[in-house]
Formats: sequence, structure tokens, C-alpha cells
Amino acid sequence: MKPELLRPASAAARYDLSRRTIARRMRDDPDFPKPIRVNKRLLLFKCSELDAYFDGKRTPTRKEDHCV
Repeated sequence: MKPELLRPASAAARYDLSRRTIARRMRDDPDFPKPIRVNKRLLLFKCSELDAYFDGKRTPTRKEDHCV
């Protein structure tokens, strides 16, 4: 069962990023999903919002020409 809410460290691990990169995107990218602040120290991200964000940020890979 996939968790619906992720802490920043879990989100970073899931998308193969550092926690610092998550913090930087929160600060610099207006399209990055806003976290839910549970209390002074705890932030949670909705998994579905992160999935949608990263699916939109993926660039299609170009099919490179291979020598035959």
C-alpha cells in the first residue's frame, strides 16, 4: 500500500533527490506542491501532488541514432 502523505526525507528518497533539493524546490519553484504543516516541525506532502509534479517535469528521452 502506497502512503498518501510523505515527510520531506521520504519524498526525497522516493524521487532520488536530496532533502536539500526538496527544500530548494519548495523555496524557488512556484509549481512545486505546497506541504501540509502539521505542527512547527512537521511537514507532509501529498503523494499524488508530488507524482503529478514530477510526471510533468520529466522530459521525454530522445531516441538516439544507433550505428548498425
